[in-house]
Amino acid sequence: PLIRFKRMKTMCPDMKFTITGIMSQVLNVQLAPGDILKTAPGRLISKSFNVNVKINDSAFISGLKKMFSDSFIDMVEYSSEKGTGLVTVGPSVPGMIMDVDLGKGDWIMQKHGMLACSRGTAISREMQRHLGDPQFDQEGLVLLKVSGDGTAFIASCGDFTTMDLRPDDRYTVSTSHALAWESSVKYSIRSIRSKAEDTRDDDECVTDFKGPGRIVIQNMSEGDIAGMVARFSAKNQ
Repeated sequence: PLIRFKRMKTMCPDMKFTITGIMSQVLNVQLAPGDILKTAPGRLISKSFNVNVKINDSAFISGLKKMFSDSFIDMVEYSSEKGTGLVTVGPSVPGMIMDVDLGKGDWIMQKHGMLACSRGTAISREMQRHLGDPQFDQEGLVLLKVSGDGTAFIASCGDFTTMDLRPDDRYTVSTSHALAWESSVKYSIRSIRSKAEDTRDDDECVTDFKGPGRIVIQNMSEGDIAGMVARFSAKNQ
């Protein structure tokens, strides 16, 4: 009753959600019996007593086992059996959340950008590349393709900006900051070799986009945050 919800445009027409917060946002979802919300692991903030939590690899996320060569990621499932429940989830780092209606088209996004999705959402691997850019971990860059007729929720590092590219519009974004884009947008990833020292570790990766379609650019990356934490820890040792 204290949260104003809006309906989720999915095959579950009664499912409602709202995104709250200013500096760091959270996703609040109202679950009626039969509703299902899937999230990445470790994203739960709070829930009502009647919300059930289940970790599995059901057909809902069929194909995730094949997404990663070295690892498997389970999704966490939230549902309510007795009455309406409320679950609140949030990203792993401070940032913003946006919802996308997959009924209007598929999306491509970085793996860490996938916060949650509703029933009717299919997730598959778009690509995986091991890059020299220090902004990426040993797993490199992993892109997901999210499709179906459900709703997906994208979480950024820090704030984000959306841009609508017209047909043949071109735009270049640092790959670590290129969070998500509509599948109608063509993209290619390349390295910019450092002129100061010709080593792979000094490469910066960029993504070239060509419209039409929408792209989402985050103003920070997980590498930026990890670097700040490391510098802060070093100063206090």
